[in-house]
This record gives sequence, C-alpha cells and structure tokens, in this order.
Amino acid sequence: MMKGETVTIKARYTNYGETTARKISISKNIRLEELEYKLRERFDLSYDKKIDLYYIDEDNDRVIISFEDELASAMESSKTPIFEV
Repeated sequence: MMKGETVTIKARYTNYGETTARKISISKNIRLEELEYKLRERFDLSYDKKIDLYYIDEDNDRVIISFEDELASAMESSKTPIFEV
C-alpha cells in the first residue's frame, strides 16, 4: 500500500437529535489522533468535550474505536467506511 493513498469516509455527528453527515478524504494510514482532530475541525467540536468514535460495520453494528488497530480494522472493513462521533 502506498503511503500517500487516500480514501473517502462518511462521518456523522448527531447533536440534539439533528444529524450532520460529511464525506471526507483522508489518508488510508491515518492515525486515530489525526482522525479525531479532522472530525473535531469539520464538525466544530470543542477540545474540552470528550468524543467517542464509532464505525458502522458490515453487520450494521456500531463498533467503538479506541485504539489504532480498531481504526485499521474499520478502514479495511468497507468500501466507504462510515464513522459516527
């Protein structure tokens, strides 16, 4: 896999019952910290607010991502990974 390879993900954020979705191009080898930064930036989320990151797997389950290997699994699990904040 080339280091510069990118992938488009779908990210969703729900606030007070209203969901916003965005498609974002990221490096296929992005680190969890970098992805969290990008999602905070795109959804205008404060750094003093704790966020949990999930992805929607092939069984349509919400799977929490807390570690790098979980993120790697999420990135490989689907053609367009779907993440929720």
